[in-house]
Amino acid sequence: MVEGSVPQELMNLTRLRKLDLKENNLQGEIPSAIGSLTSLWFLDFWHNNLTGRLPTLPPSLFWFSVSDNQLVGEIPSSICNLSSLQVLDLSDNNLNGIIPVCLGNLTLLHSNLYLNDFHGEIREILFPKSCSLRSFRISSNQLEGPIPQSLVNCKNLELLDLGRNNLTDVFPYWLGRLNLQVLALQSNKFYGHIVNSEVASSFSHLRIINLSDNDFSGCLPSKFFESLHAISNGYENKSEVDYMGTKYVTSASYYDATYVYYDESLFVTLKGLEIEFKRILTTLTVIDFSNNRFSGQIPEIIGKLQSLIVLNLSHNSLTGPIPSSLSNLSKVESLDLSSNKLEGSIPAQLKNLGFLAVLNLSWNNFVGPIPQGKQFDTFTNDSYLGNLCLCGLPLSKGCGNDQDWEPPPTIFDDDEDTTKELNWRFSILIGYGCGLVLGLSMGYIVFTSKKPWWFIKMIERVQRKYVGCVPIKDQYSHGKPIHPLRHWQKLDFDKEIFQVLCDLSLAKAHTSTPPHSPNQHVNDYSADTRSSTSNCTTLDPVIGILSHRGDGASGRLNNDTNASYVKFMEAAGVRVIPLTYNEHEEILFEKVVEKNKAGDHFPLYAICLGFELLTMIISGARHGQLLPAHLIVETAVFERLGFHGYLLGGTQINS
Repeated sequence: MVEGSVPQELMNLTRLRKLDLKENNLQGEIPSAIGSLTSLWFLDFWHNNLTGRLPTLPPSLFWFSVSDNQLVGEIPSSICNLSSLQVLDLSDNNLNGIIPVCLGNLTLLHSNLYLNDFHGEIREILFPKSCSLRSFRISSNQLEGPIPQSLVNCKNLELLDLGRNNLTDVFPYWLGRLNLQVLALQSNKFYGHIVNSEVASSFSHLRIINLSDNDFSGCLPSKFFESLHAISNGYENKSEVDYMGTKYVTSASYYDATYVYYDESLFVTLKGLEIEFKRILTTLTVIDFSNNRFSGQIPEIIGKLQSLIVLNLSHNSLTGPIPSSLSNLSKVESLDLSSNKLEGSIPAQLKNLGFLAVLNLSWNNFVGPIPQGKQFDTFTNDSYLGNLCLCGLPLSKGCGNDQDWEPPPTIFDDDEDTTKELNWRFSILIGYGCGLVLGLSMGYIVFTSKKPWWFIKMIERVQRKYVGCVPIKDQYSHGKPIHPLRHWQKLDFDKEIFQVLCDLSLAKAHTSTPPHSPNQHVNDYSADTRSSTSNCTTLDPVIGILSHRGDGASGRLNNDTNASYVKFMEAAGVRVIPLTYNEHEEILFEKVVEKNKAGDHFPLYAICLGFELLTMIISGARHGQLLPAHLIVETAVFERLGFHGYLLGGTQINS
């Protein structure tokens, strides 16, 4: 490994053609004299610790990579003079400014500007009819505007990664004319319906599509899925594993040849985790439509995509049953349908999906027994959370009828003695019996006491451990509250995931104030809230689990929201409800006010808490201001890195 600065002596090698210094520990700036190496065609500084700005580069360059360094500043205009450049990789630096318009006119095959701080509108980039691009990655920047339609001139484009920007556009139907294999548009501001007539017979080469975390709406486009021939036809006839990228010959002789490879890379949410593939297998197939506003039923045609490995339709408003045709997805490894409005029973045929490693059906309206056996024996409670009418293993809730569900088959061979099976069943009966006796005993102790303080203290300790809320003392003047705010500060949560646990302490705060009648002005705080009384037994405590839309949408709880904590709270009679925010607080508040004025008392994100309706308004702004006091009713404020959440009590909101 080479350490220190780039050796100045190298700048004296005027006939140097290839300089490969990747994966070292080089520091300092790239020498400006490198522009004088007029024979240099290959320059690779990938994965070092270089700082400073990009220098003027020699016009002879064919390959230039400074990926994974700490370079700053703008792309120099001299890059427009690199008429032979085919590989440009500036990814994973701190470069900023506007992307030069001239990049579209270069002979580039691979352009990678991922993970920098570029801004401006990309529609200014014009790609000529002679465009030879095979991959274009500009994800994880601050780019705006629509997709430049001149990209349609890039007939050989295989990978287009525009994710994690601020792009605003409808679905780009016209890209279907290209030979795209990978289309990543996640975490932008794309919107509207994907119309079947516009996508028919398009995108036949597409294998990976990521539309997650946008504002697409309407029904899932069945014609689009029907056109995905690369996924439906499969890869059975491929004799060897291959990767996306380009192989270049660097030297050749009669006996031997030397090659250099440019491998494509991409972030994919796989099995609930976001993973960067440094090399993309041509057999990898992914459909991620999560965190949008799609509605209607899941099209049966998806079941014909027999080579599909990852399917994520979570966090939408899909309805109806799971199509039994999904059991034909013989190669699927990750299936996430969580946080929708799906209903009916779970098709028993799904247990035959032999490669299925991750299944998430949580937060839907499924009913009946969970299929038993095969792959379904590997899934835990997390796969089924929030489906109150499901029963059978792995849930603790039995189906109540032996014909409805059976224990999973034993691991013993059929020809073995049945004594082992009897011992297995006997062990389960002993476990159930001990649990029943212990539960009845604890219940008697708890509920025959006037106030089970030890139980309350236990919940409060668990709350402090997992929720990390620090209450700030209320301020009163002459027995009257100075301000209706009850202020909390969130601690120890991931900066991108904003989860609020509204548990028994919040319920206690609301029991101290009687419910507002529809005719009562909601801003009336003349009464001393400490002396007010209410029947606490009518109050159902609620935990609201709120997740940011840019999380990757795995549908699973964040590590800080420990599953055992949720299970414990459910056992204590607490209802757990998932909520997601996707708009700025002011816009959402206006919609809530408008709906309530129209007489609709079930606004966008609402849960019933005993006798009250709580409307949750969460801000995505880093420096959002608190709403004016006259718009706040019994407000609990949660803070984390500038995120704010508001809980508005009462049955009516007046502006």
